[in-house]
Amino acid sequence: MAVQTVVSVKEREKIRQLLRKVEDEKGRLSLAMLAGSSLNLVGRWSFVVSAPWMDTAGPREVVSYLSSYLERYLDKKTLAAIDRVSVLPSKDPLVQRIPQLLNDFLGIDVSTHEAGFYMTNSAVEDWNLPQAFVFLADRDVNGKVTRSANKEKVALH
Repeated sequence: MAVQTVVSVKEREKIRQLLRKVEDEKGRLSLAMLAGSSLNLVGRWSFVVSAPWMDTAGPREVVSYLSSYLERYLDKKTLAAIDRVSVLPSKDPLVQRIPQLLNDFLGIDVSTHEAGFYMTNSAVEDWNLPQAFVFLADRDVNGKVTRSANKEKVALH
């Protein structure tokens, strides 16, 4: 699958700026990414985020907070491509596996990719990710991530 994205490099860089602002105000994030909604919905995205402070704030408050920033930072075309904001608990297996996969297994520091680190046709835990742009994957936010004995659950293409 070719990279088909409505979210331009410029808009993804704005997402990175937005995330810096959020971290300045609220605290570090464990995970932040745009994940392709499905193979059938090319160009449709979910904004997936997680942080320990989000666990105590609750998803409704976090979605409202992040949505206000998305509206301020992004153009209307990009906003229309984002189907939802998904707040994952900091102990969610995906939140723990993506940093482990990217940082430990592949040796990738996603923070060096201003427009997000691009993943395609990936399966992590029970998530199939046709496309994703990972902006933050910080294993240190949640403490030590334990290695899973179930390594076949990770497939990156």
